[in-house]
Amino acid sequence: MLFSGIIANSMNQPIQKEIINDFAKQTKTTIAGYVPRSLDVTRSELRGQTVVEHAPESEQAELYRELARSILHNDKKYVPAPLESEELKIWAESWSDILLKEREHEEEVKRSSIEGKGSSIEGKRSSIEGRTPVISEA
Repeated sequence: MLFSGIIANSMNQPIQKEIINDFAKQTKTTIAGYVPRSLDVTRSELRGQTVVEHAPESEQAELYRELARSILHNDKKYVPAPLESEELKIWAESWSDILLKEREHEEEVKRSSIEGKGSSIEGKRSSIEGRTPVISEA
């Protein structure tokens, strides 16, 4: 059986999920699972152990077991379509632009709230979120 899929590790921000979803779409693959970063991971790493060894009853350990079971019992076959170097570069740059605009917007909101204008800026939220870059097919 051939299983290809992305395991999105250390996922804590919504935009990270958007990026992974878009990458999976661009490469015609699937996502095996999203794994949030947790303190259990950090504690386990510091002890040189896996989460399942260090904190077997933790929510994070159960998430890893569920992920392993889903991969083991997967009956769908996917063959990813890797991006060429130039396509990957264009894709990464487009997301970089979105992330930079998002950061600029957050800084603008912070400055405005400090100046007492937070409510007017919040209402002007751009459509940066939810926007997915498009890579033209060559």
